[in-house]
Formats: sequence, structure tokens, C-alpha cells
Amino acid sequence: MKTRSALVGATSATLLILLLGSNVAIAAENQSITLSYFGIMTDIGSQSYRSSGGSLVSASVTAAGKTFSLTSAHLEYSIDAKVQGNNVAGHATLQLKSHGAKSGEETNSGEDNNSGQFSVAGRFDLTGMIPAIGFPITDPNNPLACLPNSCTSQIPGFLIGVGDLKLKIGDSRITLPSTPMLFESAYLNPFGGPIFIGTPDGSISIAVKYSSAISHWANVKTSGTVQAGTSDQGAFTLVSDLTENLLMGTETDRGKITLFGFASTPALNSAGEFKGKSVIPTAGEFDCTSSLTAQLNSIGFPLTLPPNTCTATGATSTGGFELRSAQGENEIKGTYVDNWFVPAIGFVGQSTATIRGD
Repeated sequence: MKTRSALVGATSATLLILLLGSNVAIAAENQSITLSYFGIMTDIGSQSYRSSGGSLVSASVTAAGKTFSLTSAHLEYSIDAKVQGNNVAGHATLQLKSHGAKSGEETNSGEDNNSGQFSVAGRFDLTGMIPAIGFPITDPNNPLACLPNSCTSQIPGFLIGVGDLKLKIGDSRITLPSTPMLFESAYLNPFGGPIFIGTPDGSISIAVKYSSAISHWANVKTSGTVQAGTSDQGAFTLVSDLTENLLMGTETDRGKITLFGFASTPALNSAGEFKGKSVIPTAGEFDCTSSLTAQLNSIGFPLTLPPNTCTATGATSTGGFELRSAQGENEIKGTYVDNWFVPAIGFVGQSTATIRGD
């Protein structure tokens, strides 16, 4: 489930840090190095999500003792959410209007026009989430989760909203106060969706494609290990700022890097900045709808997600960096290519760089 964000595209540039090199001594001449590394995200910091659309794929609504399948409808939705650590704030709206609703109990082709009119509308305060991934990853039974008392930040798979839901069925109007509603994050299905919008019990189940989905992550922390040559090993940390267009599957990345712990190659103990971009590839992706449904069922949500509403993806990140050694006498410049796992919570990468001595 990118799963990023595309837990697709995210902190990509972060990988660059791993300046792996051969045994490099501090020197006044330029020296080329090749870098290899491994890293994993450890904290997401703050997140914001804006998404809107859409184009109806399918909808099923059970109300007033009948189940309606919408075959022709106008649908609009919007999500504006901010996530800080484990906390969610924001709002979402939903409006669905149809003149072609078909009820399983209404099979008479001669039914009047009003009986086929159907609408659902509401505004929801977003106050919670069902996480796709929790950090730091500490749950021994779930490779994408943190234990409840250890979670410092989480990426929402679904945002949870509560609001008054207004239904119109023919000439009848129904208001359902304080109705919970789930809004799937576009992070779980890049390139336009579809995503799920519906109630936790599945009485309302909508699959909709989105026309816009932008996420911004700030203070994203990543850490990992770096091997220098055959004997010297160090570590790195990244603090990144990431802006992702989930409709296009692209992301811009920038942030700060720190390398430390190198004993034999002290020139690599350095800090600086990077910037680059990430792309969500389609190669290696797989449908995760059934596993996501099972996850929801296991935590008490008895619903079945519509088909093709979850796709697990990785990411590829490229960019450049400039570092200055801890003592200030060496400058390190280079480029990087990072390949994220599926889902995209960790990566391996390679970099080529030049160390310049003052």
C-alpha cells in the first residue's frame, strides 16, 4: 500500500546519504567514490492530504430496508486533512446524486421516476484514522505496524470522519446524525484510484476515482547503514520534506543528511543537503484489496472493499547532494539512485560522488 504512498514515493532522496566509499583519506585532490546503502523510515513527522473528485465506479447503499445499486450518478467528494504524529484533524465532504438507482426489491420496470431518485450528502469532521503503517515498526506480528504504546507517527490508510448523513430516496428524506464514514487515502491506490468511501459496516460502499490528490510530509526521518570499502561501516540519518502528486505518481524531495561513525574514512563523517524526485513505477505493483479487507475485518470492520481499491507499489528516487565533512576541510558532491521496497518503507541505493579537499 504506497502502501506510499505508492507508503509510495516518499523520502526518496533520503537514500542519497549513504556515501559508501573505498578507504578514502582526506586529501587535497579530488577523489571519486561509489556508495551503497540501506535505509528505513522511522518517523513521518507532520502530514497533510488534499484529495477531490470524482468519477463513480460503483456504489451500493442500504437504507430503509432496501439496497440500492447506483448505475448513473453525479459524485463529488473532497478531503482536507492534517496528521501530526498519531492525531488527525480536518474535514471531508460527500455528495452523490442519481436518477438511476436500482433497488434489489424494486424490479418493476414501470416504476415512476421519483422512485429511482437517490442522493447521499454529508460533511464530516475528520478525527481519527485506520493506519496503513505505524512508526517505529515494533510489532513482531505485523511488519507494517508499531505497538500501541510505542507509536510516534502513523500513515493513514483510511481517515475516519463523523457527520450528519442526509439521504433522499424518491420523495422520502432521511437524516442519520453522527454517522461514521471511512475515506480511503489515495496513498493506497495511486494514479487516480479508485478509492473507497463508505461506512464501517459496509451499508454504504462507494468506489470513486479521484481527479486530484496531493500529499505533503514534513520532518520525515530515515536512518540506515553505510558500508565504506570492505572494513569501515557508518550510519546516516535523513530529515526530509516530501510533496507527492498521487494522481501522477510523482514526488519532489529535499532535506538534510548526516553521516557519522566512520573510523577508517573520517572524510565521510559529514552533513549537508539533498534534493531530487521520486516516481512510482508500475513494475512490481500488486493488488492488495483482499489483504486490506482482511485487515479491516480483523479490527472489527465487517465490510468488503470494492474491487481494485488498493495497489501496493514501490518507488524510484533520483537526485543529488552536497555535504561538508565534520572538520570542514572536505566537500562531497554526488548523485544517487534509490529503489524502494514494496510497500515503500525502506530502500537500497547506490551513489557516485567526488570528495574535494580544500
